[in-house]
Amino acid sequence: MNETIEKYKEYVMTGFVKAVQPIVIERAEGAVVTSDEGKEYVDCFAGISVVNAGHCNPEVIAAAKAQMDKLVHCCSYLYHVEAVANLAEKMAEITPGNLKKSFFANSGAEAIEGAMKLAKLHTGKTEFVALTTSFHGRTWGASAAARLTRPAWRSLPLR
Repeated sequence: MNETIEKYKEYVMTGFVKAVQPIVIERAEGAVVTSDEGKEYVDCFAGISVVNAGHCNPEVIAAAKAQMDKLVHCCSYLYHVEAVANLAEKMAEITPGNLKKSFFANSGAEAIEGAMKLAKLHTGKTEFVALTTSFHGRTWGASAAARLTRPAWRSLPLR
């Protein structure tokens, strides 16, 4: 068996469906990933950083490199960073209605939990609807939103 697959079995907690045949991905471009055996697949699972622009998008890579040459990360609630302010301004311009403020999360799970809190605060309700087979994150609240053993759509209490 492939050495990378063996290392995953030994050292990586994936927490994913065990029936999936593992594929070692060597490179990717756009919506296509290429295995270490040269076989190409359409990436229907596109994750963070690639779902909206594709793998290895040259414009995204150039912008990320330019920013990293200046600053990789800074505590944006304590320090004010020009790129963060510019992105928040752009999001306010394109967001419908009177939505103006942005919250920049560290992960999708943090974003999901923030959205759950905001929904509860705004509506006063303690339930929401989630697609069971989707991935919401690995934190307690986000992972509770989609249990594979439940019906496809369900209501989940926020308490």
